[in-house]
Order: sequence, then C-alpha cells, then structure tokens
Amino acid sequence: MSVRRVAYVVAGLALAFVVLAPLTSIDAAQQAGLPLLTDKLWFRIATTVAMFVVMASGWNIIGGLTGYASFGNVAFFGLGAYTAGVVVTNLGLPFALALVLAPLVAAAFAVIVGIPLLRLRGHYFAVATLGVGVAVGEVINNIEPLGAATGLFLPIIRSDVLFFYLMLGTAILAVLTTWVILRTRFGYGLLAIRENEEAAAVIGVNTTFYKVAAFCIAAALTGIAGAIFAQWNSFINQDNAFAISDNVQM
Repeated sequence: MSVRRVAYVVAGLALAFVVLAPLTSIDAAQQAGLPLLTDKLWFRIATTVAMFVVMASGWNIIGGLTGYASFGNVAFFGLGAYTAGVVVTNLGLPFALALVLAPLVAAAFAVIVGIPLLRLRGHYFAVATLGVGVAVGEVINNIEPLGAATGLFLPIIRSDVLFFYLMLGTAILAVLTTWVILRTRFGYGLLAIRENEEAAAVIGVNTTFYKVAAFCIAAALTGIAGAIFAQWNSFINQDNAFAISDNVQM
C-alpha cells in the first residue's frame, strides 16, 4: 500500500470518527435523525469492518511491506482474545488492563516464533505460520483454566457503541502505524527486504531484526483487535478466536 493510499484511509477513518463521535448513544442518533445509527446491527457490522481493517493492516506490515506472507496471524488474534479472557474472567481485573497486556503477549509470542520461522521464505514460511496458528488453537483448546473445548465466557458489557469506537480507534491507529512506518528508515528497510533480502543485507539492513520487529508490530495490532473482540462477543473458543478463515479474510 502506497503512502498516498494509506493517507487516504487514515483521513477517511479520522473523518468517520469525528463525524460519529458526538453520537455516543442510540438516543443521540435518534435525535440527530440518523435512523441507520439507531440500529445496533449497523454498529456490529461497522465494528466487524473496523476489526478486519486492524487485522489487514497488521498483515500488510509483515506480508505487504516485508514480503513475508503469513497465514498464522490468527494466532495473535486468538492470544489477544484469550489474554482478555484471563484478565477479565479468571483474574477479575479491568478490561482496560487487558487492552495493555494483549498486544504485549502477542508481540512476545511473535518474537519467540518469529526468530526461527522468519528464516524460512515463500511457501515454506506461509505453511509454517499456518501450522503455528492451528497448533496454538489446539493447545489452548486443551487447557482447562482457559475453558478448554467449552470456551471462556466474559462479563457482558451491553454497549455496541463503545466497542465500535474502540475498534474504530484501533483501526485508525493500525493504519496510521503503517503510514508512519512507510515514511521512516525502518519502512525503507522492510521494502528493501521485500525486493531483495540479500541486497538489503549488503547495504547494511539488519534483516533479522527488521523482520522480527515487523512481525511484532503486526502481532501487537492484531492482539488488540482480539482483546476487543473477546469482550465485545463475551465468549471465545477455538472456533471464533483461532478461525483459520480469518487468515484469508484479513
């Protein structure tokens, strides 16, 4: 994605946020004469769209800018979701803390698996990341404190508007992060790796560090989306937190 296109997306999301920000309740939307915004279904659709913007932006950093097509980013989404579940349900702590911990957990996992996996290229890397995504879901599916096959229930927060703004704000952050990266030396290094990794190393790019860093940023953004989804949906299990189909949709 070019700098200009990213700028357009950021501007569009920011405009949507500014226009819709005053409508923080269904009543406000009714008073403003905006019938679509009085329907909770539209908020859920918009939240889902924003969620995939976050996930796609994360994938774009490692797959688009760096040239490493990952099919395992769903693992970061699931880890973010289950981090929120553990923090809110098992530990009884505020959801705000989950929003802080989820990207850290996802990024830490990205470092652990990224160092060995990013030595692979092309189809080998894609298949390996897909395997990691499936494996993480299977492992969590067999851990009793995490609900095992039954899944994990989170306290219900009845506010579709709240989660819409949380996800929209995260989408703006994700796209803006991509835009900033494209304008930095780090971004140029990623593009150099995508075009010719050996040549990038020759001109002084620390390819291992750059690739792992890109993987971590992608993981952190995806982890935040997972945490918001978990609290928004109030229930997570292997099927919705580690859905392999999400790898294609993002």
